[in-house]
Amino acid sequence: LDHRRSGLGRCSTMPGGWLLSKVNGAERTMVEDTLLTALRGAEGGMFVPTGRGALEVASTEKASWHFKVMDKASNNGCIFIGVEATSVKDGQLMFLGQDWFHSTCIDEYPAYYYSSDGDLCWGNQVVRSTGCTYGNGDVINIQLHDSSLTFTKNNDPVGNIENIKGFVRIGVQLHRPGDKILLLKELTGAGAVKDIRGREEYEVRTKQKKAEEERRVAANKQQALEEEQARLAFLEEQQRQKEEEETRAKEMEEERLRREEEVLALEAIEEEKRRVKIEEERLRLLEIKRAREKEAEAARKAAAQEQIQKIARSRGGYTETQDPDAPTEKEIQAYIRGCLPLRYASARQMGMTKLPGVTETAAMRLTLTPQQHHAIKEHLTNLKRRAKASPGESSPQESTKPTKPQSATTPKAAQ
Repeated sequence: LDHRRSGLGRCSTMPGGWLLSKVNGAERTMVEDTLLTALRGAEGGMFVPTGRGALEVASTEKASWHFKVMDKASNNGCIFIGVEATSVKDGQLMFLGQDWFHSTCIDEYPAYYYSSDGDLCWGNQVVRSTGCTYGNGDVINIQLHDSSLTFTKNNDPVGNIENIKGFVRIGVQLHRPGDKILLLKELTGAGAVKDIRGREEYEVRTKQKKAEEERRVAANKQQALEEEQARLAFLEEQQRQKEEEETRAKEMEEERLRREEEVLALEAIEEEKRRVKIEEERLRLLEIKRAREKEAEAARKAAAQEQIQKIARSRGGYTETQDPDAPTEKEIQAYIRGCLPLRYASARQMGMTKLPGVTETAAMRLTLTPQQHHAIKEHLTNLKRRAKASPGESSPQESTKPTKPQSATTPKAAQ
């Protein structure tokens, strides 16, 4: 029994060197082999179900403890796994069952532990919030070396608490009934050294593996970045080629349209040239035709004049010299148009079957036979001569005015 603190607290030795807390003789924990179970919950911060190891180790020595959480009965309560150090004042341990999360567990009776909520604590001070909680099935390892405590969870490092002083004993506090902790290993001396070295080697391997994984991830990221850059470069090249093709196609289309416009312009120019040429040719042919018609008219007139001269020669009334009293062609035509009412009678007297051009206007030019032409010319000449011989008589112009047709017995008399 341990009576070094209050008479309220009593302890007994657990198989394997454990001390169990009691209150007024009532058991608060029980042990089955190395399995520690809480029978009651914590009360008032002074009576916490606690198991304390009988093995006392100097903080400068090496030791290692392995625990497994078999059952965490409630999410509202915590489990503390750590060590209790002797007081620097009297070299004694704290009252068995004292809650470690208390101010007296800092300097007077120090307690260093790993809480199931992820905090590394020194009494009621949080040394480090790791965020690494533990629960059912997790294995917690505490290693003492070089006045330092190292905590791991499932072989993964959680953190350290430095500057441990005095002598320490392993301890566990369970705050809810039904919490169960199994002690797997308790090592000191060479076994602890080997266990610590194994942890350190594992940490080195873990760090190397982590570094390798980080390098692999970085390489994968770099490769992914390079692939993405290559993909973007490929897409940019495709876009550039597409834009170049579109530009070339646009330039080709513009060139095609320009050439079509040039061809259309040239065709229009050629068409205009052909049109002008055709028009010039038409005008030339028209001029030729008019010239030929003029020549034909002149030839016809010359032939008619020649015919008149022949008839006149045959009748003895033609002379080569021009008669000054002979009327001009214009006077002959004016006389004929002025005698329009008498033309039918004249035509009958001259032996004509019908009057030429009767459907045309009075101002048209009449085409006369040589005999008609000579007869009218002779008639007008005689009128002029009589007018000259008899000044008191009417002038030839007055005589050319239309008169009522006179009856004639023979055509020759009318001539």
